[in-house]
Amino acid sequence: MLIINDINDLHTLDNRPAPTETWEPVSHLDFTSMLLRNLTMAGFQVDNPRIELTHGKVPASAGPDAGLKVRWANMFATAEILHFDVANPLGVRTMLGWRNSHVQKMAMGIGVGTRVVVCSNMDFSADRKLNQRHTTGSFGKAEEALTKLIESKWIQNSMRTRNSEVRLAKNTLVTDEWFRRYTEKVIVEQKVLPSSKYTKLVDLWNNYNKEDFAVGTKWRAFNCVTELLKDLPQATVADRTRRLHAIA
Repeated sequence: MLIINDINDLHTLDNRPAPTETWEPVSHLDFTSMLLRNLTMAGFQVDNPRIELTHGKVPASAGPDAGLKVRWANMFATAEILHFDVANPLGVRTMLGWRNSHVQKMAMGIGVGTRVVVCSNMDFSADRKLNQRHTTGSFGKAEEALTKLIESKWIQNSMRTRNSEVRLAKNTLVTDEWFRRYTEKVIVEQKVLPSSKYTKLVDLWNNYNKEDFAVGTKWRAFNCVTELLKDLPQATVADRTRRLHAIA
């Protein structure tokens, strides 16, 4: 596995096999540059990119390069995005995710939202996703789909909605009885946390002293859970986080 933070480093990692009549691989650099260029032109700021690359193997049915081992064939990437027209006083992160493959392992994919997961175990989830298979002309089709998403203002509207949700959670005081029911949902019903974390969860609720979470609010409860998620195996956190967000 290779992790990079500068998209220009992708220039030296283009090891695409030859295309076939029905399959046309797109370079990681071209795909990433197209994505970031379109977002930047639309007023988005892209921060903290993290790009993970893994090796792959061309499938047996893929023409003259069948069975070829390809270095850095699969890309899984995330970044944070802001928009100049959407105020973000609460520091709510909107995530961008994208992935690509040179060995037919997966389609080109773009995901955006507050809950974005792009993992090398093939977990790919987001509030909004775009997928484009590597057929002839796929690069142009992917860019067209991205342009439509940007022009729809869906990303900006989802940012505003999430800001409102966080503002409400920060201003909604809850009782200890509410928190008891919340812990039941987190541990027993949704299994976001294992039962072994119950004592730590209650202790955090009673003693969490970070400035933003100094009072008993829904936001504090949510962040008590996410704090404990940091202790769990990363391979399980994505699914646990989705279940957490499903709790009212």
